[in-house]
Amino acid sequence: MKDIAGWSALAVMAGLIAFYLTVNSRKARYRVFCAVFCLGAIVGVYGWVLFFFEQQIMVNEVLRSWLQGRPTPDLGGVTYFGQLGPASALTIGAALVFCITTLEQVFTRHRLRRRVYPALAWYFGGWIIVATALPVFLQLRTYIVKDETGSIWFRFTPNVWFFILSIGPEVLLLLGFVGSAWFRFNRMAFRVLFPSASVLLGASLIYEHRRVPSPLEDVFLFHIWQVFWLMAYFYLNAKRHEDRIRTSLLRRVPKAGIFLVGLAIISQFPEYKLLKKMLPVPTLIAEQVLTGLDLTLILVLTLLVAFGGIFHPGGSDAENHIPPGGEEGW
Repeated sequence: MKDIAGWSALAVMAGLIAFYLTVNSRKARYRVFCAVFCLGAIVGVYGWVLFFFEQQIMVNEVLRSWLQGRPTPDLGGVTYFGQLGPASALTIGAALVFCITTLEQVFTRHRLRRRVYPALAWYFGGWIIVATALPVFLQLRTYIVKDETGSIWFRFTPNVWFFILSIGPEVLLLLGFVGSAWFRFNRMAFRVLFPSASVLLGASLIYEHRRVPSPLEDVFLFHIWQVFWLMAYFYLNAKRHEDRIRTSLLRRVPKAGIFLVGLAIISQFPEYKLLKKMLPVPTLIAEQVLTGLDLTLILVLTLLVAFGGIFHPGGSDAENHIPPGGEEGW
């Protein structure tokens, strides 16, 4: 049933994208965009529900194997996309790529700044809450397994570093998205929260890299969604105040940056592991190059934002001289 639903959703997604490419009406494209966005969001929520229950089953299976002295089961596919299946995972990926690519084609600049960017900020805030709260709840609860051979229980006891380094960046980004939506993308708040979240995320990457010795690219890809949210936060604030960005080159960075980070999300798909087995050297080089580019981009943006190198000084944070009448259309 899960596979049927996934392939059906992917077929609908393909049909919507194909229809978008054949129409020229902005209103029709707006409706297709909303349909694609909603379909991707619905499949994404379904994935989190599935993740919540499957993770508990997985932990119980591991504890039962310990209790019975059996080998620990293979947990390679116990990931968000791994549990969704390839079709549903591709549906979410297609929706993400489509919406990033067509956002500025569907909506006018006036509507983007007045309605769409604040709505996306609320959306990302909700996404962070779900994606952070569920794993933390699953980690902090007590698991008990009993059978005829006895009983076993497991409980994770966090320390203060867990909350600072594990969920600290997400908390700062949540404050950033909610504050952006509520206070109309205040530039001073962005100048404080973006570098703070970036530095804390970098500290988290270094801590994980030293705690469990592993290649930096593996640690980076494990935290790719936090990196994506960080770039999405930069994208929304930079696009909202695009008329105050200092140079034309910097105006190209938000979209290019979110695409560059988005490429690394491919590593989260279960099929990517098969690709790594077939092409170990090319995938390793690609991972190292992409990790280096992404980390360099984040470092440069962090310094620019912290020292006021992105926007021209002065002006109002509220509306940035958007005319009352706005633009025509969507």
